[in-house]
Amino acid sequence: MKAIYSKRIYDTQKAEKILDFGDNTLYRTKKGNWFLTDASGVQPALYPVPPERAAVYVGMYAAERYVEFFSAAELEEA
Repeated sequence: MKAIYSKRIYDTQKAEKILDFGDNTLYRTKKGNWFLTDASGVQPALYPVPPERAAVYVGMYAAERYVEFFSAAELEEA
């Protein structure tokens, strides 16, 4: 699947799949941009995601991979 937002091409074939959750899949491009695919509707959709939102998804659904993509220095015990 491909989509263009703000003159950037987001392509699921060229990006790294980070995680699946529900009907959604989170991807990261080679340039470090994040996007989400959503297959819950009649037609699948693709949306760019800011790094802050990607961090939330990774933290919730793949906590063991969080430090691969985001700074562990900001983390503290709850």
